[in-house]
Amino acid sequence: SINNIIFENSIWIPTNIAELVKKTEGKDTLDNGNGLEQIKKVSSGNLVNSDNGTTNIVLRQDKSPFEISTTTLDNKSQVVAMYNVDNESGNVNIVMQGPLSIGANVTYANNTNGATTFIFANSNDGEGLETKKSIDNRFIHPLDPNSTNVTKDMVLGVTYQDGVKLTLKDKSISRNNSFLKTYAHYFKGVAEGKGLLTLKTNRSNGSNKDSTQTDTITIKGLALGSISELSSGAKGNAEKENLKKTEATTYNYNVTLDSKSAFVGDITLQEKSNVKLTMNEGSKLLTDSEHLKIDTLTIGDTKGVKVGELLLNTFAQSNTIIDIATINSNGSLATNNNGSLNPGTRTKFRLLEIGSQAQQQELEKGQKQVETAESGKNGLQGDGALFRVYVNDKANQSSATLGKIRAQTSSQNNQTQQTIAMQNGANNSQSTNGQYGHL
Repeated sequence: SINNIIFENSIWIPTNIAELVKKTEGKDTLDNGNGLEQIKKVSSGNLVNSDNGTTNIVLRQDKSPFEISTTTLDNKSQVVAMYNVDNESGNVNIVMQGPLSIGANVTYANNTNGATTFIFANSNDGEGLETKKSIDNRFIHPLDPNSTNVTKDMVLGVTYQDGVKLTLKDKSISRNNSFLKTYAHYFKGVAEGKGLLTLKTNRSNGSNKDSTQTDTITIKGLALGSISELSSGAKGNAEKENLKKTEATTYNYNVTLDSKSAFVGDITLQEKSNVKLTMNEGSKLLTDSEHLKIDTLTIGDTKGVKVGELLLNTFAQSNTIIDIATINSNGSLATNNNGSLNPGTRTKFRLLEIGSQAQQQELEKGQKQVETAESGKNGLQGDGALFRVYVNDKANQSSATLGKIRAQTSSQNNQTQQTIAMQNGANNSQSTNGQYGHL
């Protein structure tokens, strides 16, 4: 069965409505006689998807329905509208468009075939197509219940843009075993409620002049699957309506992996994006991204690396771990105990780049960095984490790449430099000298 639900500038009452009302009203009872005790009896905000069905939910708001005067999700007084999403089998697709502060307790540990997808968007390709009014009213939704393709960011006939997509889906590990069946029990009790993951997000947009949007995301529990960018909608809408084209949007992602939590999967973000990642004690980041850029990686307070746990599998350890090696090229997972890392075949080496572009340019030019309040917050902050990489000193240099850039021997590099000089700099192809044998 297929269920389609759309909330256009209307409210799907969250599970924590009493907490939200108390926070926004600033008092324990309401003047209209509907006290909090009555509100607490309201049962809403719960989604159960079963029998291999598909549920599509669209939440689109031009402003957050719950105005709470707090700044970030790190503030303990912050109250986010929460929902329970229980995907027992089948597929759940949830779209959130607009400046929303929202969260979900997600249960998906037993769903080894379906997927749970969250699309956090700021626009869609249905805006500005009909009349000028449709630009002002950004939430006209041309419903097409037969047109949903989340791999192309399309839900109910509309392709969502300017944001990010999180897909929660099981992975195979060596010998075709299920990741969820093998490792989900390590995250029991980490998320809030009975689910495997608690996800909280807050979206804020800059002015038209600076064209920025900032997503603050907290992950508590296990997020297994992938994070991918949505296409940009600024250029398309500007051309369709002959509007003034602003600068390309800058995407800011402030992500926190809570204590004992993990993200496992691929990460693909916009080229013009700034990522700040905070990893609290015992958290894990495993990714097969070929070139991942993180402006600021902050390692939260840890008790240091516990050497005695290094031979345990990744999720049995209490160490904070950043791992860009363990996921194989086909997306499967190889661990200490149940698979090899294919050292004889892997030649696409991954690159984890930490620090801002300005910092890197200063280093490349040999300039002495001037420590400022802002620059001091960039790059790698803190210590006590374990970085895991992959080594293959017999990699075939004719096919090896690092961060999608092909390797070159010294003689090849000299030949390339001579060619570039002869062409007066016309050749801008990327390459690098040296050999690739590690991440």
